[in-house]
Amino acid sequence: MTLLNRCYQIALWCAFQALRVVWFVRRPNQHGALVLVWFEGRVLLIRNSYQPRWSAPGGSVELGESAFEAATREVDEEIGIQIGADDLKFVREVTFHFRFRNDRISLFEWHPTKIPSVLMDKREIVEARWFDLNETRRLWLLPHLDDYFGKLARPPDVIRA
Repeated sequence: MTLLNRCYQIALWCAFQALRVVWFVRRPNQHGALVLVWFEGRVLLIRNSYQPRWSAPGGSVELGESAFEAATREVDEEIGIQIGADDLKFVREVTFHFRFRNDRISLFEWHPTKIPSVLMDKREIVEARWFDLNETRRLWLLPHLDDYFGKLARPPDVIRA
């Protein structure tokens, strides 16, 4: 790890802690989008430098943006994979009161035909790994993903275009 990357990680962690204070005071409503990338019965999960929980690629839906647009933009920004909105399958919305805000998350699945190459900046995204469904149940996940994986009896079927 380079010194510059570590400085970015520390800055991101500090910014995240400051945001948590703002959320505690304001109790905002947040809309986000996460993409579950499934390949051959395994799902790609990531870890951010500023929090210990595992997540799926994704982030906030910006003003004037659809959840589909946010999902594809965030996957490209976070792990360097370009996905067309037509390639995503909307799964459901999950809402939790989490970290002092009302988090409404649009969950999507993507089933690529070949394993995608994941690029991490090592600043925001520090780890990306493939897990089978049983392994996901032993991870410390965001509650939205705990709910998603908890309701799956088996990995979702592959969707081909």
